[in-house]
Amino acid sequence: MDLLSPQDVANFRGVIRDICDTFHQYPVIVRQESGDVPLLGGLQGGKLDNESGKDGELTVVDDVRNEVGEWKTIRFNKDALDSSGITISHDDRVVVDGDEYVVMTIHEAAYFRNSGLIVSVEVAR
Repeated sequence: MDLLSPQDVANFRGVIRDICDTFHQYPVIVRQESGDVPLLGGLQGGKLDNESGKDGELTVVDDVRNEVGEWKTIRFNKDALDSSGITISHDDRVVVDGDEYVVMTIHEAAYFRNSGLIVSVEVAR
């Protein structure tokens, strides 16, 4: 016996969307083939395994030089993306604070009833 009606499930997803709308206030632009799409997302810098660097920086060492590349995780409410008809793909570019990033990974997070609530997009430059 299911204790939640379909309306209860819809109400819960609506509350999660309202919470995301409250906290996901960082402006980003998704560059797609069809044009630029301005969105608001939750932004977080990446974490390094060592403690010598800053959050959001990844140091790549080769035989010639050191390079520092930046990476970030941006989270969007899945229902908001779905209702606006926006699908983020690996072919898209994401602009944060005027810097363009490539999409590295896209996955759903925070599941409820086997359905993702959040789309997490990891970007790097």
